[in-house]
Amino acid sequence: MIINKKGAMFGLDCRALKKQFGKLFLVSRHSEAPEGANDSCGYAKRGAMFGLDARIALAIFGALSVISGAALYSAIQDAKVVSFIASLNEIEKAVEQYYLDNAEVLPIDNVSGSAHVRKTRVLYENVTSLSTWNGPYISAKLGALDYCGNFNFGSAGELSMCAYFCSTATNSYCASCTDYSLPYCTIFLEIYTLDKALLEKVDVKIDGEQNSSTGRVRIRDTGLGTDGSISLRYQLPKYN
Repeated sequence: MIINKKGAMFGLDCRALKKQFGKLFLVSRHSEAPEGANDSCGYAKRGAMFGLDARIALAIFGALSVISGAALYSAIQDAKVVSFIASLNEIEKAVEQYYLDNAEVLPIDNVSGSAHVRKTRVLYENVTSLSTWNGPYISAKLGALDYCGNFNFGSAGELSMCAYFCSTATNSYCASCTDYSLPYCTIFLEIYTLDKALLEKVDVKIDGEQNSSTGRVRIRDTGLGTDGSISLRYQLPKYN
């Protein structure tokens, strides 16, 4: 009698399980059961459940891999932007320290013949023989021009950077200025690169929007192709 009662209870448990998960769930793998298996919640049902669990797990893992891949790519791109901005900040501090030491902003580059073109070479070489010069203020490789040098911009690599004395009031890119005391005349760093997508992300990160006419960041694209014509102009603060 004890055995029969246990068997009846076992059968009742199976019927309850069948009602909970549905007949289709329990018999979907019945045809795959090995010889000797029956319909009493044995091997065939466990096999069906295992097969469904495996498919669900694979689907979940597949979805997670897509999400993780997209998140990883986004994180890498954001890291490049943060690294680029960190390099901008380092150069900005170098220009400020040069001003504090020598009581002047970046000097005019006499070779170019334009008063708005400024030397960046003074940041890493005392080309004007100042007694107060206490550099190098930043590491760089000499460029072909006094107002351009090759600076390290983090993950973006070594890029060419120049400096100009510009007006933000009259031109979305830069119009020439000659008097630093004018409120709208400031120093702009111009960094040349072909990665326009990166520059746009830098613009959004610093100014809150991508706009080439306003803010501290101005993207300049002359549309001349692959000759380094895409650049970012970064406005430095006033030092007086």
